[in-house]
Amino acid sequence: MKKMLSVVVFSFLLSGCAAVDKAYFRKIAIDPTRDISETLISAVDLYSWVQKMAWVSPDSKHICYVVQEGKQQYVVLNGKEGKRYDFVGQTLVFSPDSQRLAYLASQGGKQFVVVDGREGKRYEFIGEKTLVFSPSSQRFAYGAKEDGQWFAVIDTEEQNKYDGLGPQMVFSANNKDFAYVVMEYDYAAGKEEWFVVLNGVEERRYDGISTDTPRFSPDGKRMAYGAQKEEQWFMVIDGVEGKRYHAIGVPVFSPDNRRIAYKAAVMGERPADSWYRLMPEWFLVLDGKDHRKHDNIVPGTIVFSPDSRRYAYGAQKDFQRFKISEGGKRDAAGTIDLNCFTIEGDEVIRKFIVQSGYMVIDGLIQKSYDGIGSNTVVFSPDNINIAYASGEWTIWDLTYKWGIVVNSGEPTKRYDRIDCTPVFSSDSQHLAYVSGRLVIVDEKYGRMYDRILSNVVFDSPEAFHYLALKGADIYLIEEKI
Repeated sequence: MKKMLSVVVFSFLLSGCAAVDKAYFRKIAIDPTRDISETLISAVDLYSWVQKMAWVSPDSKHICYVVQEGKQQYVVLNGKEGKRYDFVGQTLVFSPDSQRLAYLASQGGKQFVVVDGREGKRYEFIGEKTLVFSPSSQRFAYGAKEDGQWFAVIDTEEQNKYDGLGPQMVFSANNKDFAYVVMEYDYAAGKEEWFVVLNGVEERRYDGISTDTPRFSPDGKRMAYGAQKEEQWFMVIDGVEGKRYHAIGVPVFSPDNRRIAYKAAVMGERPADSWYRLMPEWFLVLDGKDHRKHDNIVPGTIVFSPDSRRYAYGAQKDFQRFKISEGGKRDAAGTIDLNCFTIEGDEVIRKFIVQSGYMVIDGLIQKSYDGIGSNTVVFSPDNINIAYASGEWTIWDLTYKWGIVVNSGEPTKRYDRIDCTPVFSSDSQHLAYVSGRLVIVDEKYGRMYDRILSNVVFDSPEAFHYLALKGADIYLIEEKI
């Protein structure tokens, strides 16, 4: 399968905080109407903090990180130190209810999982990115290896053994079903066979299974995953193979469980004389139908509205080439995908391949920008509004400046970064997002911290909270609008 599961954590270099333009932040006017309270969660030893990474619970009220102490490492959860080990893995997993924590540890040459502070059985190797809780937070599973064979461990029970194991393990929403990806080597054919195991039953075998699949529908009754036969990829939905493509993305179920969307690509349909003729064309597959073609679909942007009637995704189109001389002139705008340097006469020329980025909302192409932020697209609870991050490429420092767009309006003030998906309040009247050291709500600034460590969580239409770093301390910040 040759796939890896991506895990998102808050990672940053603390030394980078000093590089922030303090004069700029002094100009920021803090919203005086926001009632802000701070509760100390944990003091941090900045020098022993391993890789400066922190894992935040789904409710944004708990935080953990790994500390190095001599030759040993340990986990700190909300300021409480855990047991010392030879090594602690860099994938710590909170349960959906935020009350449980699991991580990989190593001692004496053996690996094991620590759940709620209790050590599990020791194995030769554990797939660090396989650790997963059920939606109810009551069940837990992971992948392990012993005597050259891989197997799933579900609620401490070892399952059937295989030659290989994929990183994606998933419980259904009803907590009853469990699916994961395994591999067996066909020695007669001299190739790997990958397949999904659902509740202990093996599904059809393929040449590969897509990264980050299988996926269950919100009600847990449907399952989809990407599969490969020879050079073609297709989606398997409820056991039925779909149309073949050159590449596919991750399936996205609608909230009502009825609709499925994913991106797919075809090759060889561009003009034969074009310089980008070998690049694939991407399009949305929605309800089994191929939609408009684009040069790319931005990862993590396919979303449905809460009522499942609307949909949106970020795309890119119109490959262009332009160059910037030392004088700073540029003959086109777009997202920078590739650059190189050449010398034309006595002048150094920087050449770029670019695309314009835009949202497609309910099938309609919106205004173009230099980029659309991955994992930043969200519908409001009332299904009316949609927000996303748009990027503008700045020539002088060769970086993006990011702003939030609501529907087809103009972007907000642009920042160096947008760290999380924007969040609407439950009544859809307020919009909050994180940019580095600030939480912005309805385009008004809150208190500035050394770093915002979590996304914003609304507790009511007028109150929200998040975690922040101030000096060497981590605080729970609670605000009222």
